[in-house]
Amino acid sequence: MRIIEQSHEIINLHDDALKQIERAGRTCFSSDTEILTENGWKNVQDIGEKEYVLTFNKTKNILEYQISNMFSKDYDGKMIESLHKLSSFCVTPDHRMVAKKSTTKKEYGFLEAENLLMKKNNHGYRLPVFFKGSQTTASEHNMTIEMPHHYYHSGNPSREMVINGRSFVLDDNFIKVMSAYICDGHLLHGNKGVVITKKLDSPLYLSMIEALRDLGWEYSIEDSANRPLIKSIIIKGGKPVGKWFEDNCGRGSLNKRIPAFFRYFSHRQLLVLFEAMMIGDGDIRTDVYGSSSKILIDQIVEIITLIGKSANVREHPVKGWTKNPHWTTQVKKADSFIIKPDQVIEIDYSGKVFCPQTINGIVCIRRNNQTMWIGNCYQSQDKITDDSAEKFVAMLQKRKHTAMIEFSDITVKFITNRGVTHELVRHRHCNFAQESTRYVKYDGDMEFIRPIWYSDIILGDFPSWGHIKDINSYLLPEEIEWMESCFEDEGRYMRLIELKQKAQQAREILPNSLKTEICMKTNIRDWLHIFELRTAKAAHPQMRALMIGLLNELKGKLPTVFGDINV
Repeated sequence: MRIIEQSHEIINLHDDALKQIERAGRTCFSSDTEILTENGWKNVQDIGEKEYVLTFNKTKNILEYQISNMFSKDYDGKMIESLHKLSSFCVTPDHRMVAKKSTTKKEYGFLEAENLLMKKNNHGYRLPVFFKGSQTTASEHNMTIEMPHHYYHSGNPSREMVINGRSFVLDDNFIKVMSAYICDGHLLHGNKGVVITKKLDSPLYLSMIEALRDLGWEYSIEDSANRPLIKSIIIKGGKPVGKWFEDNCGRGSLNKRIPAFFRYFSHRQLLVLFEAMMIGDGDIRTDVYGSSSKILIDQIVEIITLIGKSANVREHPVKGWTKNPHWTTQVKKADSFIIKPDQVIEIDYSGKVFCPQTINGIVCIRRNNQTMWIGNCYQSQDKITDDSAEKFVAMLQKRKHTAMIEFSDITVKFITNRGVTHELVRHRHCNFAQESTRYVKYDGDMEFIRPIWYSDIILGDFPSWGHIKDINSYLLPEEIEWMESCFEDEGRYMRLIELKQKAQQAREILPNSLKTEICMKTNIRDWLHIFELRTAKAAHPQMRALMIGLLNELKGKLPTVFGDINV
């Protein structure tokens, strides 16, 4: 008989364990998600390294662009997907949703996406469509519009001719004229000017005449054949005017667009632009805008978002006399919606996932033409670098966002008694490999684990009863009783083996004190839970001593994760 100490050995702890957690922690959206950037709507896969995205500042209730530290990784696992008619998102289970309980009047907070599935909250959660009173903080944009000179050759002999361009400050009148061209304008033959055709009594016609007069531009009005109420407003100025409108606003209804400088407009200027566009191709009564230009319809949704509202896009397929698809968008009236557990599902996903990290932590996304505000995984300015993982994992620990810590495992080999392993194997989400008493035949010295409450004088080899008697005078009565019991159990086991019993039959008399080896593998999150239970004062003393020894070693190896656990 041999009595030994219990022990542990860490046999698998990745050198880059924190880096594994960091990579896992920076995941968010499926690859078919779009995000509103400083350059318009972009698929997450196409967002550049230093690109700005639109965010919501919850403290100041403003919309502002911030640099996005985009991170992506391969992901094979579950995703949370919305089935709600007013939203579409597909995110990792730990993703931070901007939400609040549907029954509360409190401000929005953050909620992990997997909680949307919980049946216990039958009332569901309220998610934001837009934030009341929010708007951009850009100042008035008084840029100078330059329409360059146009040079050409004429005459015989040929000589260079010039049509003078024009330069003026962008103001509300120009915004109205530009909007009219985008909605109902076309270019004269040879780009020699701009024509806008509209009914005499339409708001757009009246708005155009007033704006052109205030700008001081030359124009003429022509009647439409057989349609006396239809008027064509011809803006003069030759090719400098025509070329500017073609280059900046597009040619043909399928290619119409708003110049990119609208993204720098103030809130007031955006409202002027939106109203002018609605007068042209919208319905002010229903707040619906339609166009056969997908670029333009996306820009209208962007404008609606920038003025503090929200809108979805609907595609109308080609049918009847129409040759091209048509899109409409409508301003949403409600600032939020309620999503219930039966409107969310868990799906299998395999592919890239993306995390647009921003300081504000709330971004505007679109999926399947549905627009909404949503959290990005974690508020972090840091990109992944050689030394970024420790800071990132510390942040997870501080916020108790431990889901990401599941992405790194630790494997430990324990040498302990079978009573302890009976407790260990009750832990879920772990892998075990244990020495088998069914197939291991103890035909030599049997080993037992010293109970930690007994003196270490009992450690060593005791091949006969006489060796135990030699130290009896140094032992407590309970220590003698325990040693005698182990010695007798070993003897009975050996006698059963001599009687031709198999190891799986003879093992029936083996005690809990028998030494066994077990390898245990689980993720770091579960190790934290195990330490919480097994190092508590109420834990079994043998188990507690084993786990405190392991914890102390892990504190030295991964202080960021285990350093704050006190026992």
